[in-house]
Amino acid sequence: MRDSDRGAVVHISSAVIRCLPAAVETVRGCIEALGMAEVVHVEGNKLIVIIEGPSSGTVGDCLTQISAYEGVVSAAMVYEQVEPAESAGEEA
Repeated sequence: MRDSDRGAVVHISSAVIRCLPAAVETVRGCIEALGMAEVVHVEGNKLIVIIEGPSSGTVGDCLTQISAYEGVVSAAMVYEQVEPAESAGEEA
């Protein structure tokens, strides 16, 4: 079933980003500046990120952008959930 068949939805994904130790704060700032991603935990050179978007493609594009940041060693999506926009606090 396509998203358009279900009404407005929001895709919520978590990702693990590993970066060079010297790049952690720079990468964190870049991620936070995206507007659709939030760093929710940092441990050493590992960042746990939540990404929200209107489609899997948008979330994937965001993760691809993060993986291209200087100092990022790997970026892996761990989990994705699809919710109706109104239950996720989004307006349709």
